[in-house]
Amino acid sequence: MTTPSWALTPIRLPPLPSAAPLNALTFSSGTGSYLLTGSSDRSITLYNPAKKLKLQSYAAHAHPVLSLAISTDNSQFVSGGGDKTVFVWDVATAKTLRRFVGHSGRVEGVAWGGEGDSVVVSGSWDGGVRVWDLRSRGERAVAIFGKAGDAVSCVDVREGVILAGSVDGRVRGYDLRAGRVEEDCIGEGVTSVVSSGDGKSYLVGTLDSKLRLMDRKTGKCLQTFWDVGMICENYRIRSTLAMGDSLAVSGSENGQVLCWDVLTGELRYRLSHREGEPRAQSDAATTKHDVVSAVAWNTARKQLASAGGDGGVTIWDMAT
Repeated sequence: MTTPSWALTPIRLPPLPSAAPLNALTFSSGTGSYLLTGSSDRSITLYNPAKKLKLQSYAAHAHPVLSLAISTDNSQFVSGGGDKTVFVWDVATAKTLRRFVGHSGRVEGVAWGGEGDSVVVSGSWDGGVRVWDLRSRGERAVAIFGKAGDAVSCVDVREGVILAGSVDGRVRGYDLRAGRVEEDCIGEGVTSVVSSGDGKSYLVGTLDSKLRLMDRKTGKCLQTFWDVGMICENYRIRSTLAMGDSLAVSGSENGQVLCWDVLTGELRYRLSHREGEPRAQSDAATTKHDVVSAVAWNTARKQLASAGGDGGVTIWDMAT
């Protein structure tokens, strides 16, 4: 495993004054010029990573911010948190446009869906998935799915299908057009789910410290990604697909970011979220401060970002 030049010169954004852990991370759509973070201190922050500048703060959540998703045109974003609430925000004014309540547990995942980002989807610790119509003036969910046998930890929306990962070890696909539910049994508690670019497969992270690439149509496991340095046993760790879906990327509880080759299943890169060499062994002593809970991929700029327990963000420019 070689160390590319870009891995040696990451951009590190300093933590907020609170130094609270970060739980959510996403690049802006299109050119990917900006970055949003969601923190345990209840704040959301917008950055210009190229200039290491904090541009705006957003405050409305009464508990930690756990999930974020930005609209296609970058004018709005949606957030979910420990206060069981879903907010829709105006990026420019930093004001909330809509406030959706109805979940009885913390909101672990949010996503945009529908034509022109007309709906918001949320998944909650209460085991439910809700769909909120932004074209309606009403504040009630237009659809509620409660098939999960345990807490819903993540959601993803692609072409009319909602994927919801649950702590019961299953990924459920809610097909809004066909009106049916499909279920894939992964076997371990799900912490992350993200669709491939073509929607034919999805990457799922689980509490057995593994990632799996699943065939969307058949439910067959196409590839399993594992390494001795990967730890996902106690915390919600997000994963993503990068480099045209050629890399599977995940954070870890020991300060690492790991990148696997999707075709071969081999570990390609082992990166350190904080300065210094990444830990190589899974039995190294770790704390909440070490957890890399979120990763994000910038398609336009070919940048990979990580965030976690130390409250900071690290960005690798893989295009250099």
